[in-house]
Amino acid sequence: MLENNMKTPILYLVFNRLDLVEKSFAKIKNARPKVLFVAADGPRADAIEDERKCYDVRNYIKQNIDWECEVSYLFREKNLGCGLAVSQAISWFFENVEEGIILEDDCLPGNSFFPFCEELLIKYRDNKKVYHIGGSNWQKGNKRGDADYYFSNIPGIWGWATWSDRWADYKFDIFKNKENWQKLDKRLPEITNSEEEKVFQLKCFNSCKNNQIDTWDYQWRFLVFIKKGLCIVPNKNLVSNLGHREDSAHTKDSSHWRANLNIEEMGFPLKHPKRIAVNRKADKFLADHLFLNKTKKKNIAYKYLKKVKGKSFKLFKKIID
Repeated sequence: MLENNMKTPILYLVFNRLDLVEKSFAKIKNARPKVLFVAADGPRADAIEDERKCYDVRNYIKQNIDWECEVSYLFREKNLGCGLAVSQAISWFFENVEEGIILEDDCLPGNSFFPFCEELLIKYRDNKKVYHIGGSNWQKGNKRGDADYYFSNIPGIWGWATWSDRWADYKFDIFKNKENWQKLDKRLPEITNSEEEKVFQLKCFNSCKNNQIDTWDYQWRFLVFIKKGLCIVPNKNLVSNLGHREDSAHTKDSSHWRANLNIEEMGFPLKHPKRIAVNRKADKFLADHLFLNKTKKKNIAYKYLKKVKGKSFKLFKKIID
């Protein structure tokens, strides 16, 4: 059961989508955090309705904080975009708090997400190897280990938490430093499960370096990689992303398998892993089914082989699987 008046500070990131804010902010309201930070990017110059939409979102939040709470606002007058607006907001957050939870407006948390993060922020506060606590699980029902969570190399940012000292080394232009790339070159073979996955990660980082994508989380992933940071992943999915739609900056595919995932609730007290080590099987599964999209490729292959029968089909199926 979710406790009221949660002590851990929350950073809530919003823009112009009131329908999503109405859903996700209701969960924050239920948690009743004692400390709340709200950051909103400004209206886009070429979007006529943005000024009204941004105002509606900000006004809604102000009107719905009806519990005793220390609130701080960072409302931008001009649009900074997904990359700078979010990264600067997180930096602002951690200039004022030592640890906290970050939630974007399109991420709908379950009741156990906040206490899950709060308990683990306390438990691993002094363990500098742990960099990230995620709320999403993309293992398609596969439980990893006997505990309520496992460790990964990959930080998932649809509802997450960390500490100010871990975020301190974050830089939006982290890709400009040659020494960082040298560290990554040594680290990637330890993290990735195949040459194909290594190429994928490098492609992501280079797309950001070359300004082909406006984002902030590739820099965080890059930092976690080179710092050999460990990331916590719950064995149940605690957050559902509702933002797979046309007005999204990056997740426009409403049919994607990660869109609108069911939310599961975690039992307490948490059962902790006996060993602090990356679950390589889980990371390989994530790479195959998300980064490299092998599930989709397999389905396409089956479509073309559906007319094949007998021993030939068994042979082809073995190759595909």
